[in-house]
Amino acid sequence: MTADDANPHSGRQRDRSAPTLTRRPFLSAVGILGCSTTVTKATTGAPSAGSWDPVDDPYYASLVDEFQGLGLPPGEFVYADTEAETLAAYGHHGAGAIEPLGIGDDLPFSQAIRITVPTTVRNPWDALLKGTVRHRSVAAGDVLLGIVYLRDGAPDDGTVPVVRYAAKVQDREETNLVQNATQPSLSGTWERYNFRIRMDEPAAAGSWWTELFLGFGEQTVDVGGLALVHFGDGVSLGDLPTWTQEYDYPGRNADAAWRDTARRRIEQYRMAPLTVTVRDGRGNPIEGATVDVTMQAHAFGFGSAVAAPRIVGGGTDNERYRETFLENFNKAVTENVLKYGAWSGQWGPAYSAEIADETVDWLVGHDIPIRGHPLVWATYERMGVDPTSPEAAIRATIRDRIEERATAMRGRLDEWDMHNHPIMFPEIWEDLGKELMLEWWETANEADPEAVMYINEDDILSGGGRLKEPYYDLIEWLVSQEADVEGIGFMGHFALEDVRSPTTLLEVFDKFTAFDLPLQITEFDISISDPDDEEQVAARADFLADVYTAAFSHPAVEGVLAWGFWADAHWRPDSAYYGSDWTLRPHGKRYRELVFEEWWTDESGTTDTDGQFELHGFKGIYEIAASAASESETAKVQLGDAGHHVEITLAGVENDDGQPGFGPVATAGGMLGVIKFLLHRYDRTGDD
Repeated sequence: MTADDANPHSGRQRDRSAPTLTRRPFLSAVGILGCSTTVTKATTGAPSAGSWDPVDDPYYASLVDEFQGLGLPPGEFVYADTEAETLAAYGHHGAGAIEPLGIGDDLPFSQAIRITVPTTVRNPWDALLKGTVRHRSVAAGDVLLGIVYLRDGAPDDGTVPVVRYAAKVQDREETNLVQNATQPSLSGTWERYNFRIRMDEPAAAGSWWTELFLGFGEQTVDVGGLALVHFGDGVSLGDLPTWTQEYDYPGRNADAAWRDTARRRIEQYRMAPLTVTVRDGRGNPIEGATVDVTMQAHAFGFGSAVAAPRIVGGGTDNERYRETFLENFNKAVTENVLKYGAWSGQWGPAYSAEIADETVDWLVGHDIPIRGHPLVWATYERMGVDPTSPEAAIRATIRDRIEERATAMRGRLDEWDMHNHPIMFPEIWEDLGKELMLEWWETANEADPEAVMYINEDDILSGGGRLKEPYYDLIEWLVSQEADVEGIGFMGHFALEDVRSPTTLLEVFDKFTAFDLPLQITEFDISISDPDDEEQVAARADFLADVYTAAFSHPAVEGVLAWGFWADAHWRPDSAYYGSDWTLRPHGKRYRELVFEEWWTDESGTTDTDGQFELHGFKGIYEIAASAASESETAKVQLGDAGHHVEITLAGVENDDGQPGFGPVATAGGMLGVIKFLLHRYDRTGDD
């Protein structure tokens, strides 16, 4: 993903993956509830300097009393000065059914609706509740507060509804102006949510709106108490009310049962025996020799996306970017530079085929395994295809796009995201037929038979797992059609509010092992709504550690790739492990503690009477030093599934008969094996 993928539907002329968006006003629904069908025009400009204007609506009057009690200056209700008229300003777009909802007298608001979202939704924006502000302009720096009450409308149906609240401006739909943006999971009890909004540029009446994304799978959502209040520039965001939310998740506690099981699996699947035998020049074992075993790199893929302009660019920050990458990661995925638009030079001077070459050359030069991203992202825009062309021309163009990049990178990349977002963005294959995907897989594998070709999708681990079943079904169909799918990717873009238990993640991994293919978390990050909230910061660090632990413990998972690591080169800057000033954030610290401390092997000791020193270490590359009687030798070895036995000869050490040895020898499986491991070349079964 890129910075413009925060809302993946932005910038498209037509989303063929979603139902036709037709505004369905609430006027009739509100009329049924006995409310006016006329939307009152709100005034424009900043709030008055004195007291609040009189408000007759009981719910809105209670909000005014609350704001005054908080010492807030006067503001104005944006859509209208009654909740019924505000509700009527919102339209339902896309999938689902809407009905008015009767509520009791024990709630502060009186108007509510129920929205039932069907199973056919694929994207959050396939079902929207959107209210365009038609009678108010706003200035840069203006502060607003959005309020909504939400509830699970069918608490016993086995689903947990998820929604997302956003404030957006026309032509910048990728930017959510809500400063404490969240994606809460709903319970069967009404809960109030306060969304702090700050405008970063002026917006004219009719060009901005607030909306609720509802298309997170089949679910029933009750919505009530809608209000949007404009405070101008007279308040700070911190002055506005927010809400208290619990960020615990099942399995977070230190004594959770899953942790012991995960530790045992890590020892079973991620560690192996290593034996070092030290001999003198005549081949006799040396007792009491000192042995130092120092880990150099993990076998498991602890990787990150890399921004090509940072890899090839000059300057202090770019140099530090490269150094920090090498200090933290042993695998890379190209964030943008191999996407067709960037590759073909459509993204400006920072991206091109030449820059892609330079980026890949740098990574290869540092023995970093590389994952290309992606060969297919099946929308006309992202593939650079004219949708009005004849079908034969469209098919030929896509084949050319695949072949051009796969052939150019042949022998240099270890993996490709062959088909990215196959469920979330099905535009082309939905238009031209499902069988077209088989052609794409065949083309890719012929163009680069050495690279492992992955399928890759989001909202399998994250997003409440809403695409898990359709993703599984698609892979099952592809395999049945003998498409050469060679790996399965789960993106893993989490919001703290929709985190899932580690047990659930492990169950997902278990489910997809049915295909006997390697699994990876390919685009991992966790966003939070308030970086200054210590509770959120701590919860994110815990969840990050639990995701890595669950993945590292599962035998089918071969890696976790963070989707960037530095705030100034990250599509979600708050999610980066390092801040703009290169400060290591708490969740980045947890990452390093796991990878380079808890799951790292550095041991020293002395040999026994057989000249041996034994240990159980994490699989990876090691440097081993042996010394005795002022003589020393080193060897580099690869510790793999079968374990390893390395012999080091100290030729200058005298034997019992006083004779010197015959010369230095270190048998470590040969440097060819080490080089092959550093290149991280796996065969089709996933073995070293």
